[in-house]
Amino acid sequence: MLVNIDTSVAAVYAGGNLIDVCLDFLGKNDVRALALDEKSPNFRALQKHLKDLQINTLTTRKRVRTIHGLVPAAGTYIFPKDDREISVQEHFKAAHNITIKYPNIIGVRLSSKKSGSPVVVPAEACTVLPGQLYKKKIPDHLTKAMVDFATVKPADRLRQITSGDMGVESPVKGYANSEFLVEAGMVIDTRPISVTGKILETPVLWYGHQNQVTPHEGAWNLRGVKLQSPAGMECWGVVNFCSSIRAGQVEQYMKSMADGCRILGMNTKPPIDIIQGLGSAVERSLDGLLNKALTHGYARGKMIVIVILPARAPALRTRVKHWGDIITGTRTQCLCEEKVKRANDQYWGNVGLKLNARLGGHNSVTQSAVIDELMKEPFMIMGADVGHAGPGILKPSVTSLVWSYDRFATQYAAFTGLQNPRVETIEGLRDMFKRAVISFGMRNNPPGRIVFFRDGVSEGEFDHVLKVELGAMRAAIDDVWKEKEVQRPKPKLTFIVVGKNTRDRTGNCRAGFVADEGISHPVTLDFYLQSHAAVKGSTWMSKIIFRRIGPDPRWNDAASRSSHYSVLVDEIFQNDLAKWVAQCF
Repeated sequence: MLVNIDTSVAAVYAGGNLIDVCLDFLGKNDVRALALDEKSPNFRALQKHLKDLQINTLTTRKRVRTIHGLVPAAGTYIFPKDDREISVQEHFKAAHNITIKYPNIIGVRLSSKKSGSPVVVPAEACTVLPGQLYKKKIPDHLTKAMVDFATVKPADRLRQITSGDMGVESPVKGYANSEFLVEAGMVIDTRPISVTGKILETPVLWYGHQNQVTPHEGAWNLRGVKLQSPAGMECWGVVNFCSSIRAGQVEQYMKSMADGCRILGMNTKPPIDIIQGLGSAVERSLDGLLNKALTHGYARGKMIVIVILPARAPALRTRVKHWGDIITGTRTQCLCEEKVKRANDQYWGNVGLKLNARLGGHNSVTQSAVIDELMKEPFMIMGADVGHAGPGILKPSVTSLVWSYDRFATQYAAFTGLQNPRVETIEGLRDMFKRAVISFGMRNNPPGRIVFFRDGVSEGEFDHVLKVELGAMRAAIDDVWKEKEVQRPKPKLTFIVVGKNTRDRTGNCRAGFVADEGISHPVTLDFYLQSHAAVKGSTWMSKIIFRRIGPDPRWNDAASRSSHYSVLVDEIFQNDLAKWVAQCF
């Protein structure tokens, strides 16, 4: 038995006056920025951020209250009292001798929406209790700060685990004296185990003009390299939603971006137009640019819109993507204000890679012995997942299927759907799988091999998910072969469950390191792989489990990308794990 111990990092709300907490969240320093109405994106964002937060108020002192929502202009909020109507500002002065300085900014509602008499308190009269766990998704603008804070070198991390010098006693110290372990007759060796491994051969990448690039330590440089199949930037335009970037600056930034695309081999024409967008009329701004392209005779499918967004504008980005992906079917590429302002040639080159992929080009093609064997027949790579709402939130679960539609498995499309909450199997998989196979067949010969990666399934759910979803996949294939009267043999399937256990932190294992001795599972074949270089901090190897399938499986070495892989069915390579080493790396 192996005991796995690790440190963890959590985010907490900053304590203090509620006004300061709100201003910090919005990135503002003027209290007038909190004079928001209910339709404002910042109002909605703040309400979501503060909901269920515990506070004290000037009038309740140490009594802990919970925020249920926000109220605009809380000081002017009118409520009945003693057979007359009175404002919150007047009430605080008359009942508590407290003068409200900012009656026109937001306040908090401490009662539920269904309450007949809402309890409203101005923000300046509230204090956020320190140390409350932040259980929501970390805002994008704080992700880097979170990574910087959590970064620990491997040696320091081990010391924290074994010594308990972070203020929390390490369980390692208590193993020898644990009455439960003594009674059970168990002894746990407190020394970390040593692992022997090997480095896998790195596959090569082919770019344009037969340029071959071999990654080193999980990274490579594209200087002087053309893309394998560059797409043309013939119809594109720019919408700038950042008031801090002037029109002349946008032109210079876009010139640099176009130059970066041309260096990669993309035929890039001048933009149709560069317009200043309005945050209060996002769709109208985008429609204006699209309509101009259509009047010039360009097809909607050829258009791509470059959108420059403020640093903290997740709601604005959501509206842009909804307009492009749902309403109009127009490609969009969002750029962050902070990154654009300090952009260099490398940044614009990375943007060019994204644009080329969105426009249907191939950035590079991977070559290895296992890829060559896989390509002997048309093949598809698929990935599927189910996303659930947070704890206590009763909302539909979101399902997704991503699938490759080109012969090299470098171009992908996606389907999404909704289903009943907390259901782990994908209820609409049969239909999505069928549509993906048909779409692939419209561009290529019918697939002869399909590799299906399934995310987010615990080991206890393997059998149920496999039975339901593999059955749906086979039924979908039967539907396609019957409806399209396909004469070729039906495709072979490989079903792999992927558990993302990767945590990137410096001074780590090299990319391509695989260990299959000393930490193996007593029943299933498992091992660990580090398939990429860490950007920052301690890189954690991933665990891969291959379940025995059939009476006489071959037990060979295997590895994958930085995740926990469980191969439940393998009709393609017949459990030849050495081939999945190369394929997944």
